[in-house]
Amino acid sequence: MNGPDRKSFLTVMLASGMIFPAALFFAFVADLPHVLVLVAFGLLASMVITKPVETTDRSIIYFSVMTVVLAALLDYMFPMKNDRFGFIGIFFHPEISVPIALYAAVFLTFFKSGPYVLGGAATAALFTLMFAGDVYNLNIPNERLPMLTPMIKHFNGVFIFVITINLFLILLSFRISEAQKIGRKQQNYLWRKHLILAVIFLLLPLCIAGGWKLYKMNEDGIRRLENFFMQHSIRRMMQPVKHTVFDREVDLNRTFNDDMVKNQNIIVLRVVSKNVPGYLRGHAYTDYRSGRWLETGDQNARQLKNKTYSGMLAFKTFFFETDRRENFAFEVQPSKEFTSKVLLTPANVKQFDIIANRLTCTRDGVFEPQDWEKDGGYTVFTPQPSIESAWQEPAPVFAPEYLNLPTDIAQQLNVITGNITELKKLKQPARDAETISALLRFFSSNFTYKLSAQNAGSSDPVIHFLTKTRAGHCELFASGMALLLREKGIPSRYVTGFVCEERHPSGKYYVSRLGNAHAWLEAYDRDQKKWVMLEPTPPSGIPNFKHEMGSWESFSDRFQQFFQQLLSDLRRGYFAKIITDTATAVYELFAAMFLHPVRGPVSLLLFIFVLIIYIRHRKSRRIGHKNIAELHKNVVELSKEYIRLSNMLKKRYNLEIQANTTVAEFAEMITNLKITPDEVKRITDVLNEYQQLRFRELPPTDKELHQAKRRLAQSSR
Repeated sequence: MNGPDRKSFLTVMLASGMIFPAALFFAFVADLPHVLVLVAFGLLASMVITKPVETTDRSIIYFSVMTVVLAALLDYMFPMKNDRFGFIGIFFHPEISVPIALYAAVFLTFFKSGPYVLGGAATAALFTLMFAGDVYNLNIPNERLPMLTPMIKHFNGVFIFVITINLFLILLSFRISEAQKIGRKQQNYLWRKHLILAVIFLLLPLCIAGGWKLYKMNEDGIRRLENFFMQHSIRRMMQPVKHTVFDREVDLNRTFNDDMVKNQNIIVLRVVSKNVPGYLRGHAYTDYRSGRWLETGDQNARQLKNKTYSGMLAFKTFFFETDRRENFAFEVQPSKEFTSKVLLTPANVKQFDIIANRLTCTRDGVFEPQDWEKDGGYTVFTPQPSIESAWQEPAPVFAPEYLNLPTDIAQQLNVITGNITELKKLKQPARDAETISALLRFFSSNFTYKLSAQNAGSSDPVIHFLTKTRAGHCELFASGMALLLREKGIPSRYVTGFVCEERHPSGKYYVSRLGNAHAWLEAYDRDQKKWVMLEPTPPSGIPNFKHEMGSWESFSDRFQQFFQQLLSDLRRGYFAKIITDTATAVYELFAAMFLHPVRGPVSLLLFIFVLIIYIRHRKSRRIGHKNIAELHKNVVELSKEYIRLSNMLKKRYNLEIQANTTVAEFAEMITNLKITPDEVKRITDVLNEYQQLRFRELPPTDKELHQAKRRLAQSSR
């Protein structure tokens, strides 16, 4: 039986009937079982706990914060696979918004039963089904809920069934809420409305089935419209501005980017390592034509083997042939301001730890992950820390693309190499190492670095650089030497990536900025039968500048790196490491604030000053609370004397004084009594004095209380 201090079991059951089917269907579609588990646990707990939670600002804030934290934290721990939802999911991120709506509806059932509980449950259920029905790809298998995978074949029928149940319960809930407001006699006159509702219940499945049939008839057109929006700029509009430096094609006619120069200090990579990462490869290009380098060899990409882990570890280890953990590790954390489809790695990488489904490697050492969780970063392992190394495949080199030269510039390159003095001095036949050294001296002695746009007109930009300007940026230096080596019969490829040599003042990690983007080349030494990394760009043009961080920038970046590391560890399942890293960060913060020779004394004085203010504030609040308690006690004592007076007069004069009788009504009763005018005036004056003291903004003082109690006591005699 429901009392004023108990929730309505019927309301909780109706709300559960709306929430649970929607949560079950969403968990099946999104492959997020934790959503269903938490919803089921919350609803069961709400059924068991019959006493409602008191509706206060504190309880509402606590439940709201708990809702958001649960949704966000579990999304980081158990992320949803991409491309599950369609057009609507672009805007609302159902992996976050739907759990928030469901958890909020569950928490509502813990409060006092009312229409808002049913309304919240109905809203959350419809909101959930709106996303669950907007499925973009039903071919993605459920890895966390494999037992529900057969439901995919009957998706349409299950969706219609769940919608029907929810709409029926919504209408039933509204009907019950309305009936609770209306007296039993009035309900006898609602037979017409009952008839209409019955017809609606009968026609509802037919309407849903007809609507679904209409949708299926026009599904192709709707999907084409949806794909049109998804493939254009809407997804790009919903994401923050990011910087992409290199892609699968490099156009030397327009490589100069004002945005990169303006934002060159923006940090795009953080690498946690005891050793200097050095050159980090991204893309490698072999095909040059019309001033463009093109990346080839995707058809020859091979898939790396992998090993998964049991328990809470969520990443995979990818390796080539054997799972051998190398000695040197580089943990790479890309920032949110930088995006890349490939991994940036040292050239001698042997193994990866990464949250991804697959990892492929091209013949030229370009690593591209599939379904990569970028928030988790990745760790690469190498046999030795090599700042300058080259990818050692293919070896030996027989593929012609490493020697190909465009026919329109082949003759010009032959003339250029024939006029290079450093090459003329070599004894023939020259070894590849001697030819490479001669070309490096040629660039070092005759070319200058210049970071500016190159206008080659109709000429090839590399030929224009080699014959006209002899000044340019790293892309032209690397391209020029790669083509000259090919003209001399030495295989080569053009490589882009980042130089990472700037150590953070904390010594914990290295950073690479947007201005550290760089281009170099790798050549195959046929005599030594190995690839070698070459750097023809002058030292002034190699972006290994040590950006001196100020105190605030150093602290701010360390703060960002800590949270990025925290998120990465959370994604990967390193929960024990999170605790140790947090303790280390707290100690570093303490050391930076108090152990520094300059900041230490200032921080200590500031801390003492804040502590004194806090203690004084607490003391004043304690005194204030004590005074308020005393004043509240005075109000209670004054009210007791008033009740004593009202009870006495009620008995003496047989007055009908109720609990809700006001002081003004009490005084009016006194004026109607058959007593002397002086007696009436004395009692009404006392009542007026009580009303002023009792209901004014400041409670009565001890002196005022004593005088008022004395007058009330005298009036009660």
